[in-house]
Amino acid sequence: MEYQYKDLEKFQNLAFKYALYKLEEEEAAKEVASQTLSLFILKSDKIENIKSKQWIISTCKTFCKEFFRKNTKRRKNEFKFRNDILEKIRYKDNNETNEALIHAYNESYNTLSNKELKLILFYFQCGESVSEMHALLGGSYSTLRQQISRIKRKLKAETFKKLGYIATKKIVSPQLNDLITKFIQRFKDNLEKNTLYKMYYYFSEKDLKNYNPDYDIEKVMDYEIELNNSIYKVWVFFKNKKQESDSFFIEFYINEKNFLKIITPPTKPKKFIKLKTDSVEGKKIKQLLNQYPPDKSGKSQIPSALLEEIINQIKKGT
Repeated sequence: MEYQYKDLEKFQNLAFKYALYKLEEEEAAKEVASQTLSLFILKSDKIENIKSKQWIISTCKTFCKEFFRKNTKRRKNEFKFRNDILEKIRYKDNNETNEALIHAYNESYNTLSNKELKLILFYFQCGESVSEMHALLGGSYSTLRQQISRIKRKLKAETFKKLGYIATKKIVSPQLNDLITKFIQRFKDNLEKNTLYKMYYYFSEKDLKNYNPDYDIEKVMDYEIELNNSIYKVWVFFKNKKQESDSFFIEFYINEKNFLKIITPPTKPKKFIKLKTDSVEGKKIKQLLNQYPPDKSGKSQIPSALLEEIINQIKKGT
């Protein structure tokens, strides 16, 4: 079958994108794409039109494997590769005009691993289409979509952190959320079994000899977070076995191995007030939140005097 120039150009671009993803090196990807297209032209009369795309990917994969075999002793210049990818991504994914936001977003890419960088670059090269990525890479479409979603959420969270946000869930990346929820679940399970000693690594910087928590956790409802000088403070809200609302807070940091290290174990807050959203006080709080929205960092701007006034009204009614 004869192909037009635009068809061959499309196939070469397809082979190049796939090879770049596999080989992590632009010049090598160009060479493999050229080899793939040359062989395709030689055999085009024997390749059915509907199978041409599959043939390109399959052949390109073979040439990539051959390239790896010939270059097993070649040292990868990871630093150069990483910076090349960063430059390509920043060029492709920069539609903002706010300079502070652009800078923060660009810097957020430095928090990605090489594997994440490769995947998000390939996503942009595929026109931000997970379907096209899946057509080229195969495997599970659902897994691929989740991977891209996690990377984008991580970039968003890191961007907000670099912009100075501290008291909002916008700074929570998927990885941080996993660490927090796993800790809460393990704390709940080990508390019920009286085996908190099994959580030694979490509490390695705290002496728990005199720590006797008395929490009756039936179901964890939600959490809120604040970041201050690399220390996270998280308020955990839960229902006890009597279906009453309760809470505790923890403080921790993330070490160089990306582990959560507790510096304040689950502790009862000094003040914990339960409000129904349809109560007089609940409606007043909602009104104040609209009147005094959180600042850029996510902190409440409601005057403390007004909050104390509501607290005193609640105390009088109990």
